[in-house]
Amino acid sequence: MKVKGKLAVGDVLARKMHPKPLPTPVYWTGTLPPEDDFGEPYGMLMYDAPTVYRGKWANMSHKSWLRYGATDQLGTGLGQKYEKQPDGRWLKVEG
Repeated sequence: MKVKGKLAVGDVLARKMHPKPLPTPVYWTGTLPPEDDFGEPYGMLMYDAPTVYRGKWANMSHKSWLRYGATDQLGTGLGQKYEKQPDGRWLKVEG
């Protein structure tokens, strides 16, 4: 729903939950253990991002990223977000 050229709250939330797809699919090429670097299971999301621990990067579940991620932004130099696909591969969806 648009209101006088502005985005309604629902539109903003929808864009945050489902950002624009990347032009060419990019998949994580490494292997991952069942748990992230903080001992949490990955679930359906994985972040490759810097941590609050002085610039160290980690593979993190969503829960760990919320707790230990150095920033809430993703992009070049900030981290990437991957979503687990039905075939078990991790598709880059943001960053």
